[in-house]
Amino acid sequence: MNTKTQWIITTASAMIFGCASGAFIYLQYSSQQSRQIGRIEAENSFLKDQVSHLKQDNTALRLKVDESTAANNLHLVEASHFKSQLQQRDTQLAQANRQIEQLSGQAQRFAALADSSKRCAPDREEIVELQKELAGRSFASLGHPPDAQRKAEINALLDQHHKTLQTCLSAKA
Repeated sequence: MNTKTQWIITTASAMIFGCASGAFIYLQYSSQQSRQIGRIEAENSFLKDQVSHLKQDNTALRLKVDESTAANNLHLVEASHFKSQLQQRDTQLAQANRQIEQLSGQAQRFAALADSSKRCAPDREEIVELQKELAGRSFASLGHPPDAQRKAEINALLDQHHKTLQTCLSAKA
């Protein structure tokens, strides 16, 4: 084998390895985002169930407090005990509501991030291809670096695609 053939084989191997690595990293990132969103949704569901149970407990405790106060003033000690439980439940309910709000915000941010990542993937791929061509590693260039005019065109296209990618990433879902 001559050096040119070895170089072509080495370049092709590097390109295949680079593409496979990029795809693997992207799939790993997407999988991680999906797991995080799933975890947050599970925690959110658990907290919603907990809030529902706390509301039911709260309602039941309110009824007990009202009945015992109306029935007999001798049960003031018992009524104060129920009131303290009610306050604890209200505190827990407020904490659970704050956690739900935080987790809902996180879930929305992760969903928006995952959505923008999917929407912006073509721009990322185009930037990678242009960078490969600029370095002479693309399939189209066959290992030969581009001439000065083509480099200028590629740099202009890279600037344009970077701006498009920034706009895509900063856009709300």
